[in-house]
Amino acid sequence: MKIFYGICGEGMGHGGRSIAMIERLVALGHRVTLFTYADAFRLLSGAGYEPHEIAGIRFHQKSDGAVDPLRTARLFGQFLSERRESLDLIRQIAIDEQPDLFLTDFEPLTASVASSLGIECVSIDNQHRFCHPLGSEFPLFLQAYGRLTGKFVRHWIKRPRQCIVAVFHDCPESRHYRPVDALMRQRIVELTPSEGDHVLVYARRGLGRRIVEAAAQVPHARFIAYGYEGPPADNIEYRPTSEERFAQDLASCRAVVCSGGQQLIGEARYFGKPLLVVPIPKQHEQEVNARYARRDGIGDFCPIEQLTPARIERFLAGRYSRGRRANGVDQVLELLGIHHG
Repeated sequence: MKIFYGICGEGMGHGGRSIAMIERLVALGHRVTLFTYADAFRLLSGAGYEPHEIAGIRFHQKSDGAVDPLRTARLFGQFLSERRESLDLIRQIAIDEQPDLFLTDFEPLTASVASSLGIECVSIDNQHRFCHPLGSEFPLFLQAYGRLTGKFVRHWIKRPRQCIVAVFHDCPESRHYRPVDALMRQRIVELTPSEGDHVLVYARRGLGRRIVEAAAQVPHARFIAYGYEGPPADNIEYRPTSEERFAQDLASCRAVVCSGGQQLIGEARYFGKPLLVVPIPKQHEQEVNARYARRDGIGDFCPIEQLTPARIERFLAGRYSRGRRANGVDQVLELLGIHHG
């Protein structure tokens, strides 16, 4: 089967989730053509794939990790002005190669081309979960955010035949989507979890700096930090980005302190690791993820302005659910009707 796969390139989560699908599809003998940009383009290229680079929506972050609304609006305007060229690229390659199926992870241009050519398109993301209203346990501002996001998502991805939502948390059934567990790459699946003496820390930019500043003052705890290299501390080891080593450190840690990205939380839950989620300020999707972690009993969340050494110590002393989840890749393949052995 020939499959075209469009992937949102903002952040590492979309690319990491999509690689889990891509490597399995390729292993099953399918031909997959990729379209993405920015972070996911670099991730996929570094993993040995050859994606086509297209225009895409991006967010500009301030030094503290919060989203800069003005510069983000400018980037969105840039995307609107550049998307025509990317649409023409995808359409021409599709006409030449005649794909059997389009997949999209919150990437709108491939979905638009699939619709214009009358080719089946399936959405695999986590954003479509907002098509179902958030529950009353969420504060009103997040409920309002969820409703607005749900409306945006339905217009952003044009007429998919099916929407599959891959999430780490318990997700209600909805007429808008089919929920599955988070998608795991093969290198994650092959690891056996154990419990070492280190706490894994992952966050970028200013958020990472503030987390490691607090972690450095936690006695009797050892931290391995990725995403940010801060001031020297006896109890913190900073490690450069390495997917293989990061996965090993995740599988063998005692707990995780991280920002609120969907994919990393899903991988931690796959290994049964408790989480302290520190969402990027003013990134409401990460705030939703953080509250789901508390609701499902797999950890807790803490706004960065409330993060203290005592707060980290209280988290490490707590008890949380260690139940592991399945690999959502198999569930997606079943929904697609693709035999996976």
